[in-house]
Amino acid sequence: MIGRGPIAGVLAALLVALLPGPTRAATPVWESRVLANGVQVGSGEFLPGLRNRAGASGEVYLYETRVIAPNGQVSTAVDAVNDAVWTQRPYPTGFEGAPPLMLGTYTFEFLVEGQLVRREQRMVGITPFAPGCAGDEQISFNPANPVAGQPFTIVATSAAAPTNVGLTGPGAPQFLGSSPGGKGTTWTYRVTLTQPGQYSYSFTVDGALCTTATVTVGMNDAPPPDAFWQFDYPRVVRLSETSSIALGIHNRNGRAGQQTIMTVVVGVPGGAAYSTRVVIVADAWTTVRFPVNFPQAPPLQPGVYRVEWRTSAGTTLAADSIQVAS
Repeated sequence: MIGRGPIAGVLAALLVALLPGPTRAATPVWESRVLANGVQVGSGEFLPGLRNRAGASGEVYLYETRVIAPNGQVSTAVDAVNDAVWTQRPYPTGFEGAPPLMLGTYTFEFLVEGQLVRREQRMVGITPFAPGCAGDEQISFNPANPVAGQPFTIVATSAAAPTNVGLTGPGAPQFLGSSPGGKGTTWTYRVTLTQPGQYSYSFTVDGALCTTATVTVGMNDAPPPDAFWQFDYPRVVRLSETSSIALGIHNRNGRAGQQTIMTVVVGVPGGAAYSTRVVIVADAWTTVRFPVNFPQAPPLQPGVYRVEWRTSAGTTLAADSIQVAS
């Protein structure tokens, strides 16, 4: 292992010069892990490691481990991956000048020949990792950016294979099973959330927290298949009575928590058109006013105005004309 100190660049260059030219048999498949040993504020250590799962006998790659502490301080070290064997180095003790462990999130980046190939994050709390936690646990979401009303899966993974695991968080996660994969073992759960927002989930072993992750659930733009749309607007508007047109829409079959985004396009006399977005919630009426709620729209003038209701995908849901008279 090569420490990153004042002469680290010289040592790395020297190692490159001294290493024999290895035969690289296949495209490398990089795997990383960050194990933990008694990690807490001021003590313990992380053990970041890298390997090439597709590495052949005699195949060698130089790589750099870059660790970013919660205060922004960066420490690096250069090592070599041989064959398909794990190479690892303790942090902070094996990184010259690295600060003692502190409260917050650490980022571990692995760069091979200057290219970032893997990134891991670990959190230091006020207590050590629970005995059942390996310290390398991770949570991922599929899809990574689900929308409200869409089922998605939550996958936890670790190199260890404990049996008393759990996932806590909103939506009552449904356990689908465990299988080999990821860092070694994966546990898969399914969730459906009806409201957009940010939601956090915690993976536990023997009831103790090992890791947490947050997913952002977006708004579902697609109109529900059973929607029954109704519209409300005047056929004729007189400028002597009002200076705007009220345009209303609702889904008579809308359910609690359901949200749909629509675009209203208004064509004015002369051919120009202006648009605005509306969010229809459940079965409530939503009303916008032209030109008040339409950016850069001009004041009303006598003539025929064309109104189109479009879905987020651009499909015209309904269209009609409104006569504006003086």
